[in-house]
Amino acid sequence: MTPSHSPFLRALLYIVVSILLFQPCLSLARNGDDWVLVERFKAQLKRAQAGNPNAMYEVAHMYERGRGTPPDIHQAVQWFERASAKGQADASAQLGVLYLEGNGVKRSLQKALHLLKPVAETGNATAQYYLGQMYEQGKGVRHDLGQAEYWYRQAAKSGHYLAIDRLKLLARAKEKSRHRQSVASSKLRSRAAKTDSPAMVLMRTVLQAKWQKAGRPSSFLPSASTHCRRQHNRAVTCKSGVQERKTYDAVVRYSTNATLSGFKNADTFEVSYVNTVLKVKPVVRHQLDGSTTTRRPPNIPLGKQSVTHTLRCELKSVNQLVCVKDNNMTDTFTRAK
Repeated sequence: MTPSHSPFLRALLYIVVSILLFQPCLSLARNGDDWVLVERFKAQLKRAQAGNPNAMYEVAHMYERGRGTPPDIHQAVQWFERASAKGQADASAQLGVLYLEGNGVKRSLQKALHLLKPVAETGNATAQYYLGQMYEQGKGVRHDLGQAEYWYRQAAKSGHYLAIDRLKLLARAKEKSRHRQSVASSKLRSRAAKTDSPAMVLMRTVLQAKWQKAGRPSSFLPSASTHCRRQHNRAVTCKSGVQERKTYDAVVRYSTNATLSGFKNADTFEVSYVNTVLKVKPVVRHQLDGSTTTRRPPNIPLGKQSVTHTLRCELKSVNQLVCVKDNNMTDTFTRAK
């Protein structure tokens, strides 16, 4: 090796070592994490391992959402279980939801009821909402709209927007007379009896179902949380009730407007939808000393968002619908029973 080559080789070696050292950082950046969340996760994990139930709940939540750490639903379940065993109500409620949906655990409506009902009775709004959902849909309990309304009403007192929306929808359903429902059902059966094109049969099949993903109603397909209307022979429009999405910093409430079109054959159609942000509320965190802190919410503009999502959907069977979102993400929806 001549002296003239030495600086070049040293520079090359420096570049290779830098790439190896900073590869984890690049991976975190691609996953949308930041150092603040990573450090937060480390601190909370240390407190959780020391036995703090609130820290256990937050660690579970961060594992579930992939905040500050890669998502790991099995680790989330374990930490939710530990926190729940120590009496952490939010952990019991979230664990009940996971059993209700079969997310990270084998679905068990009995375990979901066992976890949700006690904390619902102590005033936990999340548990109250999902307990109301179980009564409304007859999951793990007998179908009872009276009990469903009661628990939705309890959750609504704490400002739970999904519960408020369900109460409104149930109230509208009550306002319809049996006669009008009978007439509508008769017309629907009459239309179904006619011989239509395969595309029209597909539209009717999609429109008459209540589609859900992992137990949660779809916000852009006909479902328990949307109001859909056939506009003409080739399109259906759907509008969702108020939806809620939680981030580490904020609770975002929004609604969705969708158009289903392209019914040209027996099994495929297209969906386009856009979200409208209604409210962005900062998350208030309770500290061990009794004080509270409010994190600055992300800069999410209110109103109709600029991004329109597109999906191509295929009806695999009368009970299963597969949609490819924005040409890169596949979601499977099932018909609610």
